[in-house]
Amino acid sequence: MSEESAVIRTGWQGRVLDLNLTTGASDTLHIPLETYRGFLGGADLAAKLLYDRIPADAKPLGPENVMAVMAGPLTGTNYPGCGRIAICARSPLTGLWGQSIMGGFFGVSMKKAGWDGILIEGAASTPCYLLIENDKIQLLNADDLWGLDTYETEKLLRERHPRTEQFCIGPAGENLIPMASISQRAGRLAGRTGMGAVMGSKKLKAVVIQGSLPLHWADQSTLNQLVARANEILRTHPQTEMYNKLGTAGMVEGVMMMGDMPVQNWSGEIWQEGAEKIGGEAIVEQILAKRTSCHACTVQCKAEVEFKEGDDVIEQSPGPEYETIGTFGTMLRHDSLVGVTKANRLCNRYGLDTISTGSTIAWAMEAYERGDLTPDQLDGVTLTWGNTEAILQTIKAIAFREGKLGELLCQGSRNAALAVGGKSGDYAINVKGLELAMHHPRVFAGLALAYTFLPQGASHMEGGFNQRGRDSMESWIEESIKSMQKGALMNSLVMCSFTGSDAPMEFICDLLESTTGERFSVPELRACANRGYILRYAFNLRAGYDPSQNQLPERIVKQLVKSDKRWVEEWPLVTAAYYKARGFDEQGYPTAGSLQEAGLKDLG
Repeated sequence: MSEESAVIRTGWQGRVLDLNLTTGASDTLHIPLETYRGFLGGADLAAKLLYDRIPADAKPLGPENVMAVMAGPLTGTNYPGCGRIAICARSPLTGLWGQSIMGGFFGVSMKKAGWDGILIEGAASTPCYLLIENDKIQLLNADDLWGLDTYETEKLLRERHPRTEQFCIGPAGENLIPMASISQRAGRLAGRTGMGAVMGSKKLKAVVIQGSLPLHWADQSTLNQLVARANEILRTHPQTEMYNKLGTAGMVEGVMMMGDMPVQNWSGEIWQEGAEKIGGEAIVEQILAKRTSCHACTVQCKAEVEFKEGDDVIEQSPGPEYETIGTFGTMLRHDSLVGVTKANRLCNRYGLDTISTGSTIAWAMEAYERGDLTPDQLDGVTLTWGNTEAILQTIKAIAFREGKLGELLCQGSRNAALAVGGKSGDYAINVKGLELAMHHPRVFAGLALAYTFLPQGASHMEGGFNQRGRDSMESWIEESIKSMQKGALMNSLVMCSFTGSDAPMEFICDLLESTTGERFSVPELRACANRGYILRYAFNLRAGYDPSQNQLPERIVKQLVKSDKRWVEEWPLVTAAYYKARGFDEQGYPTAGSLQEAGLKDLG
């Protein structure tokens, strides 16, 4: 196929690279328009492709697991926040549907190389990396990269292959840590659900890509107008102004005051003075070097930081985002800004998800405080609240599986609690094995449903940021499902929630038409989101998941009840009402009617 013929003049390139690492063979999978119309791209197109390719009994770290790297129809446009990709596979952390969204620039290069995505199956016998130059596909030896951290790996690969984009794993992925992340440009991470360990199990150190093909859109003039309108709104929006100045860390003080940001392993209290020491204002005043952004984005929420004072040195590198300030700051009652930044940098370099890693350390600190973990089990590390040295020691132990401490905690809070036993599971705050993101459902009530029922577990990346009004429980559930549908669309288009979640659905329909030439109605887009959700949910059911495990941690439920007395009577009724609204039966299984309506009758 010639380079020019690889380009389809819409938002879809029409093809996905299919790579088998066991044999080294690659092929082109051609995607029909009907499939794009049904699943759009990103996480939901990944679900469509992976459902039929990953066996029900596949081991997450076995060669039969398949990893999908997917762009969306908006990827490569100049619409802000559309350089993103979805990376999906069966999760080694939860054993279920794994999904992580990565910002940055990789998706644009993948589209310019003529690909909507990459499917990676099998496993190499020795370390390798994938080099894609348009239609030229090579697997190259990575013996000299294996053992390097993500910063070192990227530096070497960028010198070796100039003008490329890439993502890679660090030692945590190589060591098959179930909460290992994938890194791009040092600070853009696919952190959640352990996709880095899936790469490590396949002996795939990195994916490097260079695309030189022109991108064409169905209606460039209309697309330009829509992008200009979006940028004008974003530039004058108060939230954008805050992100430009303070980044996502700018939320810290405000949401702490609201009761949204967790403290001391979800103890339920407010710690305002701690939040002020490690929030956005403190970062700007003490360690900020410059602001950066992802592809074509006016928001510029990313921070590069640096610090030097005596023996405390942080070379210029990506700074901590809101979630990391929560997990390595307030969750650990740790108010050292330099300490939080060092923890963030270590996780980035080793390739660890900061949310699951920090949350697991928070569980361990509480277990140590309660006497459920002894000093011997912790290799003598004093895991007390706010102890910077202990936090940094523990991150390293997790990434390298060092000693009893590393072997216990590297599995995540749920499995660590199962190993310790007793009542330690009561304060391992997770759903389906995925630790909660740093937002509390007592403030954003829709997250109670998102955390409980999302196929990937307790993610904040698929809606739920709606508050509880005075309407009925049923209307609140309906509103929450619409929020989750909107979040799912963001992960399929693939669009940043900062630039797309407030966009009217009609605007997104116009954006899609100008990009792809295909007209979607609002109900059709919601149907796409519902279809993808059911397919990902069915992926879990086929893997043996029991819907009775769709539960919030009891600690969170008690705090919900304390915050609003309506939860006392309503929470026991919520699960049944949610299933009914989704068209599921009382046990939490999609009905034949719901599968038929979603166009998924063959799953029944």
